[in-house]
Amino acid sequence: EYNKFNDTFPLNSIAANCTGITHINVAYAGLVIGGSIPSTGLEQLTFLNLVKTGLVGSIPGEISRIERLDSFFADFNNLTGSLPASLGELRNLTSLSLSYNNISGTIPSTLGQLQLLEFLALERNNLSGSVPSELASCTNLMEVRLYENHLSGDINFFCPRPALLTTLQSDCYLNCSCCTFCRP
Repeated sequence: EYNKFNDTFPLNSIAANCTGITHINVAYAGLVIGGSIPSTGLEQLTFLNLVKTGLVGSIPGEISRIERLDSFFADFNNLTGSLPASLGELRNLTSLSLSYNNISGTIPSTLGQLQLLEFLALERNNLSGSVPSELASCTNLMEVRLYENHLSGDINFFCPRPALLTTLQSDCYLNCSCCTFCRP
């Protein structure tokens, strides 16, 4: 029989008791985390998918302890607070998707240190300020989605698009001569 968690996924308990775990994928499983992302205990993870799990709170700065993490998805939750600068320390990260939350503040320039990053989805949050030009250093980016935030300025540092960057989506009021899609 399948695991039953009484509709609540015990992420904090798993973090405390299963320190060797490498993959967590509970997206769209109808499970609720019922809390926030633990700040310790997940150091061996390479894949973390918490899409639509009722997550609340902010992403802890200690997330940088998950040094092996290559994919982090936490869309369609109620994450708040700002993006920690320590996300830029996750050197193995290829996918970062935090869309459809209530994350505020600016996009940290440290994300430009993510040389392996291929997918960045931050749409439909409350992010503000300029998009950091340091993101141009992420030369493996294939898809960037930034629309429906409160971002400002110019993102022409992505232009001309590198051959790999096939999708660049933003709000139309951002100055972007090479966006593949813009939201009015």
